[in-house]
Amino acid sequence: NADGWPDLAASRNDQPALAFLHRGLAEHRPLRIVLQGSPGNPTSIGARLTLTLTDGTTRTAEVVAASGYYSQSSSAVFFALPTGPRMLEVRWPDGKTSTHALKTGDSANLVIAP
Repeated sequence: NADGWPDLAASRNDQPALAFLHRGLAEHRPLRIVLQGSPGNPTSIGARLTLTLTDGTTRTAEVVAASGYYSQSSSAVFFALPTGPRMLEVRWPDGKTSTHALKTGDSANLVIAP
């Protein structure tokens, strides 16, 4: 529903499909990051993102292709923010690194390109 939180849709053999809407946590804000990669890898599969928060803690996530039988992972990366974001470091699939300053008010959806 584009609110910054990941939602889930699942199907089952000979059963109705299921949809689960993530409503988030009252004490956390969502941050959804989408990377724009190269023409050969437009979703930046293999990238590692390290988010530094204003309190100095870090969160790390990776962009992966598929994680299960007949399934597809989202190319978006999601973080729950207990405090504001300060900096995002991206290690791109080609090994290069980029750093992106974030503002405390940044939340919901960000698109990052190298």
